[in-house]
Amino acid sequence: IVRRAAMVTAALAIVRRAAMAADRATEAVSVIASPSFPPGRAARSDGETQPVGAPNAIHAIALVGARGQLGQLVANRCRAAGVAVRELDRPLTPEGIAAAVAGADMVLVSVPVYATAEVTAKLAPYLAAPQILADVGSVKTLPVAAMVEGYAGPVVGTHPLFGPAPAEDDGLRVAVMDGRPGQDVWATELVADWCRRIGFVGSDIWLAHGRETLPEEYALLAENHMGISHCPAPTM
Repeated sequence: IVRRAAMVTAALAIVRRAAMAADRATEAVSVIASPSFPPGRAARSDGETQPVGAPNAIHAIALVGARGQLGQLVANRCRAAGVAVRELDRPLTPEGIAAAVAGADMVLVSVPVYATAEVTAKLAPYLAAPQILADVGSVKTLPVAAMVEGYAGPVVGTHPLFGPAPAEDDGLRVAVMDGRPGQDVWATELVADWCRRIGFVGSDIWLAHGRETLPEEYALLAENHMGISHCPAPTM
């Protein structure tokens, strides 16, 4: 009986840890290519406001790994949408990094996942908040952890839900999540807006946790033929 009780206790502990991990993962996934919020609006995390000096939209990016297929796809879509792109690729020299990163609203890492930590270490000395560091890795745990460890400023994880060479009729969707769950949500919202502007959004996307939605935000949802699920808990 004692042994069986110990086994049950251990099993319950595993379930609790799994539930906590699931809660953290759910909290981290903020939006999937959401429409933009009105310029100058504060981020919707509790008590958080957009920091002084932060842009109202992403107008210029430094793209690390720009010669890759996904890098070229992102670069071409950015330029078509009027977003300036400064391309970086191997070798990553201090001079090249400094020139590309200076004045960029976002530094986007498009490299193999295993190289994210090394690349972040090279970028970090030239980054300063409120510049956003983001990635396009095919998995999220390792690259986001590497960016968070290597850079104290805002970090956003993105996950393209398509391959590096999609067909013309493929729906291009991108999942966007906080690097530090619940922190720098304004940065996550800017990245989600950037996704919308370069065409990574569509009618098959539903947004989660809608609250205090403004009329102009409803108009953007209608424009993109998107749905939203309201979150009643914060208002109860």
